[in-house]
Amino acid sequence: MAIFENINDNLIQKSHAKLITEVIRENDESIMIRFDSLEKFLKVDPLLFQNILAEISAKHDQGTNLITSAFGTFENQFHNLGNNLELIQKVYLIQCSAYDHFDYGGRGLLKILEKDSKFLIEYVSSLYKDEKTYLTGSHEQLGILWAIADIETRIDEVIHLITQKENYYGILEDFSNVFFRKIPEEFDKRALRYLYSFLENNFQYPRKMNMLVDIAHNSRPEIFENILLKYLHYNNDVDAFAKIHWQKDVGTQMGQTIFGDLWAEEWVKVKDIVYKSDLGTELIPIKKHINNRIDEYRVHAEHERQHRFIRGDDF
Repeated sequence: MAIFENINDNLIQKSHAKLITEVIRENDESIMIRFDSLEKFLKVDPLLFQNILAEISAKHDQGTNLITSAFGTFENQFHNLGNNLELIQKVYLIQCSAYDHFDYGGRGLLKILEKDSKFLIEYVSSLYKDEKTYLTGSHEQLGILWAIADIETRIDEVIHLITQKENYYGILEDFSNVFFRKIPEEFDKRALRYLYSFLENNFQYPRKMNMLVDIAHNSRPEIFENILLKYLHYNNDVDAFAKIHWQKDVGTQMGQTIFGDLWAEEWVKVKDIVYKSDLGTELIPIKKHINNRIDEYRVHAEHERQHRFIRGDDF
């Protein structure tokens, strides 16, 4: 494709555009299509990019995923890709399957969702390559999608999908975090309103509450205290409380780390917040539960120290 990318603008002919699609169709080797470099051919064939997408789609259907587009294509060239939105969406998913972070900031996805916001659920569904797939919050950063008018409804649909596909173990960041990072300032308050509304509507569902708490821990730590205190007003049942991972995951540690101490510290933070609540005696069972967790981890910490002493571990 280099010869077409570097041809002088004054030498461009309509036959060149036809030749580009033929080269792609007949190609049996992996190639990268740089749409930005081919934009100059649109003056002789306005449908060239749509035709290229059709060739990429056909190659995919034949089981030969040899053609990829450059990063930024769907963001920079969306207006030149034609009016076949279904084709655009299909090729976008093909490219995302070829590269894990093909559209990391979500700007290309935003262009598509501005035309069809329902595509978000299809996009997330495509990430589940098999039944063992577990999506994490490190996958993308999609805070920019808050520019979409009905994004709240679409995020609700995604969350429902995730709760059907995955259990929550409190180890890896939940995928839902991707919607609450790098949010443009003008949409930040809207995103926060959504999270508090989500709490009000889902406090009785442990799986969804774990998603919310995970977001608060990893993406919006400034709201964790409010989330916890508001939850207690909605629901102070100790059994329900115990099903939620209120403590932040301590992650992987190096050196002479005593994990029991770290976990106990996280529960002390939870305790300090709970003791700020004005509910009084209603929270006695929950406070007892928290104190029990702290004691358990402190005992665990002592066992860690004893084992290290016996083994003579230096790290």
